[in-house]
Amino acid sequence: MSEQGSPCKPKIVILVGSGDSEVLKKHVSETCSPKVSFFIDPDTTKFGGSATLHWSVTHANSVTIEGLGEVAKEGKKTLVVNFPITYRLTASGPGGSVIATTNSKIIP
Repeated sequence: MSEQGSPCKPKIVILVGSGDSEVLKKHVSETCSPKVSFFIDPDTTKFGGSATLHWSVTHANSVTIEGLGEVAKEGKKTLVVNFPITYRLTASGPGGSVIATTNSKIIP
């Protein structure tokens, strides 16, 4: 299983008013890189067998899987496996982009 991502970074914005009636305002938010869980099950199969890609992504605005295009943040897709292949998921959000891969192997 591939899990990618980094911890959230705090972002603090402080607004100070110019008059006596203004109140100090503090806004704290977090900028997080996408966190990705991405795997295939089973990861080894016979030629023509089936395997299911599973993924779950948080802190992202877009998620794409090579060969499948844009996908939901969470899902699964059953595929027919005819050759060894590496699947690549890219998740992008305000905190950056993360790439995760998973491999499918053929047994003789």
